Amino acid sequence: MIDGTVHPESVSFLLPGSELSRRLWPTVEPASPPYRLTRLPVVSVGQGPTKEQMPGGGIVDSRYRDRWIECLDDRIQIRGYYFPWGTKRIPYSAIRSIRRVEMGASSGKGRIWGTANPRYWANLDPRRPRKSVGLILDLGRFVWPFITPDDPDAVEAIIREHANPGTSIENSGRGPFI
Repeated sequence: MIDGTVHPESVSFLLPGSELSRRLWPTVEPASPPYRLTRLPVVSVGQGPTKEQMPGGGIVDSRYRDRWIECLDDRIQIRGYYFPWGTKRIPYSAIRSIRRVEMGASSGKGRIWGTANPRYWANLDPRRPRKSVGLILDLGRFVWPFITPDDPDAVEAIIREHANPGTSIENSGRGPFI
């Protein structure tokens, strides 16, 4: 491959018209070489609302999305929360308060997943050691989710916009031992 172009001789067993493709897909017409590779669009942080087609046919409107956190119209989804790769879905109405905390080595940066403190649970985020701000969500239960979105200001603003009027949002300085 040179400059994104794939030449037929390098992947001839995969191309339409090859012996394997004739056996698997006998009605496929061969395309003319060279074949051009294209990249799928990637939704990045700060791109604004996006709409995604779901397998069942519905459309999901996403206000914010990074690898681990997604803010939808009615809830926040935290990927990598449950073992092995389960997603936690939290309706905005369930959030009692949100705390913005600065992370240090023992207060979040050193924890990629899980906790040493049974009061908090950090979802999987391999990039957490490079981040400096975390958000703690009080859901009225014993364990509070500890999340580290790529853009904490955007997530905080979305929660503020969708949360109940009684939801408190505070900046509490240094985070707890996690």
